[in-house]
Amino acid sequence: MLPVLTKVFTPKDYGIIDLLDVTAGFAAVFAVAGLNASQTYFFYDKKLSNTDVIKTNLYFLLVWGGFLFALTYLFHPYLNNMFFDGEVRRILFLIALGAAFCSLLSNNFISIFRLLFRPWAYFIITNSNAIIRYVIVIMLVVYLHKGVTGFFTGNFLAFLSITAISAFLLREELSGTFSVEVLKKMLVFGVPLLPTDMALWLIRFSERYFLKHYISMDSVGIYAVGVRIASVVLLPTMAFRLAWTPMALSIREEPEAERFYRIIRLGYFCLISLGVIVLTGCSLLILKLMTQPAFYPAYQVTGFISYGLFFSGTYFISGLGCWLAEKTKYMAVAIVLSSFVSLILNILLIPRIGIIGAAMATCLAHISGNAIANYFGERVHSLGFKLKELLVISCGTLFFIYCQVLVLSLSVAPSHKALLILSIWLISLVYMLFLVIRKERLVLLRQVMRLTLKV
Repeated sequence: MLPVLTKVFTPKDYGIIDLLDVTAGFAAVFAVAGLNASQTYFFYDKKLSNTDVIKTNLYFLLVWGGFLFALTYLFHPYLNNMFFDGEVRRILFLIALGAAFCSLLSNNFISIFRLLFRPWAYFIITNSNAIIRYVIVIMLVVYLHKGVTGFFTGNFLAFLSITAISAFLLREELSGTFSVEVLKKMLVFGVPLLPTDMALWLIRFSERYFLKHYISMDSVGIYAVGVRIASVVLLPTMAFRLAWTPMALSIREEPEAERFYRIIRLGYFCLISLGVIVLTGCSLLILKLMTQPAFYPAYQVTGFISYGLFFSGTYFISGLGCWLAEKTKYMAVAIVLSSFVSLILNILLIPRIGIIGAAMATCLAHISGNAIANYFGERVHSLGFKLKELLVISCGTLFFIYCQVLVLSLSVAPSHKALLILSIWLISLVYMLFLVIRKERLVLLRQVMRLTLKV
């Protein structure tokens, strides 16, 4: 849908869309209150009825979530003047909040299909949601020319439809009863996760407000397009995360487990880092194929955002020792501290280097969070995860990303740019291979080089 939206909307329009989404997402964090994790945990508790767990969580979302979204709507005048320069009408704000609330409910139902191990229902509902949303949004925005209001109206209708269909398909699972005792258990488990969820939200989305404050709404729109392109990195990382979690826990007692963890970690980090480097080099071409000239500056941030998104999903890897030692509180500390890093870097970098500063702030915050998780993990359960290794990989990758941004900004022939980009790819490949090669092989390589020099 990106090619269509960037053809219809200006960067400013796209910025308003993104900032409205982010603002509604802030309310959603408090509306969920960690009970999504509670539902997953208690669903398999044999002492409780899973239908009661589902019904209790649903009622909580409807009542507490509805109250918070209504409260957010009451703050429209303040939020409108502070973040949107008075350009967002009440009806648009109401529709955006309604779409976010329906999205919250539909995501809750979709997660239940996963808990019930109903893959076909999960697949059909998820894809139907995307198709219905795209069709309605394109019809309202492109053919009926309803603009930003049409975009959020399409989202609202699509999420509302999927919520109704999912509720019908899950009618048996929704036959349980609301239980105050179950709710207490779920709140005790879920609410302590709220600071972590809030910290993650700050790292992922707070830079939009700083961009609007220090630069303009146009910069928010350009940055948001960069996020859409960069999000391609989530496909392999999410697949790896789903496989890594059960695998890592299942082999924890094996004698070769620690060596296996180290090898997989190093190889995975280097492989995705190479992928991000390649994506950075292709970012301007992708933007030219998918968007309009006003959005082309997004190439400056695509690589940094992509690398940040990658590290946002590696806390469990870097801090694996915390999980194995059942000291997960240190993971929360790492994420909360990294959110402060994000806020500080946003304040320092955005006024000086604009959208690149926003992307770098988010990326460096996640890297610092992984470094802190790595440190705590090694303190409570040493696995041989070297902090130096993490920093060498990430610093090298950031350097190659920045070099490509500079190359893409040069006023030279496209063929010269392509040659420089390919050269950076080759150098980065050699760099990563050098890191992956075992130490014994490096010693052998050094010996061969010495003999060669003597000859």
